[in-house]
Amino acid sequence: MQFASSVKVPVLGIVILMQLVLLLLGMFMEPLSILMVTLPLYIPVATALDVNLIWFCAITLLNMEIGAISPPFGLSLFVVKGVMGDSATMGDIYRGSLPFIGLDLFVMTVDVCSCLQQCFGFQVL
Repeated sequence: MQFASSVKVPVLGIVILMQLVLLLLGMFMEPLSILMVTLPLYIPVATALDVNLIWFCAITLLNMEIGAISPPFGLSLFVVKGVMGDSATMGDIYRGSLPFIGLDLFVMTVDVCSCLQQCFGFQVL
């Protein structure tokens, strides 16, 4: 983990990059599989960078939720299609998921602002 602490990128940049990878994977895989693959890699890096693991895991779980309802392959969208049958198209389901994605992004913004304020000492508001 010396590599993670020796990189010339700010800690926040590394955390954001890690979360973007999780969000991208969430669009194509189920959340449990992603967590089982990435957390053994991410937790030691986050610990080496002295990131608060409570906030890191909270943001990670929000990313898993956003990924599960994000097109094109959000797992929950196909579950909804199976329940709805022919009464709704996948386009309708994709459009119906957009408000939830927006709300999740809002919650993540609030969560990240709280994390920045508490963990890194930034004054956000």
